[in-house]
Parts: sequence; C-alpha cells; structure tokens
Amino acid sequence: MVFDRPIGKNQGIQFPIARAYANVEAANLMRYKAAALFDEKKPCGAEANLAKLLGADASWEAANVCLQTFGGFGFAAEYDVERKFRETRLYQVAPISDQSDPVLHREHVLGLPRRSRRAEPRTQRREEAAQGHNLMDSLRQLCASVSLR
Repeated sequence: MVFDRPIGKNQGIQFPIARAYANVEAANLMRYKAAALFDEKKPCGAEANLAKLLGADASWEAANVCLQTFGGFGFAAEYDVERKFRETRLYQVAPISDQSDPVLHREHVLGLPRRSRRAEPRTQRREEAAQGHNLMDSLRQLCASVSLR
C-alpha cells in the first residue's frame, strides 16, 4: 500500500511490469519453437540459443523491475527479492555468456562474415575454436533440456 491504495494502481508501476511480462512471453515462445524443432529432429541450435538470450534478458529486466518496485524493501531478506535478483545474473553467464550468444546468429543465421583474424596469435585462435566447440555442446544440452520441460 502506498498513499492508501495498492501500489499496482500506479501507471508508473504497471508499465514496466507489463513490458517485462511481454519479454518473458517472447522468450517463452522462442523456447517452444526450439523445442518443437528438436522434437521434429530438425536443427534447432539457433532457436535454442535465441531462447536462452531472450530468456536471460527477460529475467534480468523482470528482476530489475521487481527491485525497482520494492525499492529499499527489495534488499530485505523477508521479501526474497534480492536473492532472485542475484540469481537472474546467472542466466546471462551460464551455460554460455550472453556475449557469445550473438556469435552464432551473426555467422550461422545471418551469414555475416567473421572478423579478421590476421593480428591474432595461433594459440588464441585454438582457444577460440575450443570455445566454439563448447558453445555447440552447450546448445545441444540446452536443446535437449528444453524438450523435456
């Protein structure tokens, strides 16, 4: 209650919550698309990767809106908002970083060229190739887990 009425009656509270809800639903739709492709035994790596990216961003935005709505009480242990806020950060770094997510789309979905590698030493290229292999393993695991839910 704020000013003798529920806080949710304020448009300043309603709009960010509605936007966060829309982003969560968009991520959910992409998750279902990836799962449907996987169930049909069709390639689904790009869709699973996009679902992970959208889901991570949507959860982070929802956590920010929640913390903003609760204000100082968002950090009080009895409301459990702070813990959930910290946990949403995990989705942006695991199983792969949200910085790596656009790489798959840039090269494999959009067909854009890779950046120039002339100045990079060989060891760095080998490490990046190993990370790319780990990325595909992570996507396969994500694809498999999405269809089980």
